[in-house]
Amino acid sequence: MATTTPLMDQVIFDSVEQAEELVENSLNSDVMYYYGKPRTSYTPWFRDAIEKVSERKAKEIRLRFV
Repeated sequence: MATTTPLMDQVIFDSVEQAEELVENSLNSDVMYYYGKPRTSYTPWFRDAIEKVSERKAKEIRLRFV
């Protein structure tokens, strides 16, 4: 069974994605967006995400946290 995202949630996700793209283009870097309390249990997820970005074969890699 496929799950669907409620319409308002999808509108919010799309809006955030568009804003992230604008910021990425403006800063010429990757952007990681996270909203919530910082928890130590999330550390492996963040570390893995940062390592994946650093493995890219790009001329210049930038990752900014806002």
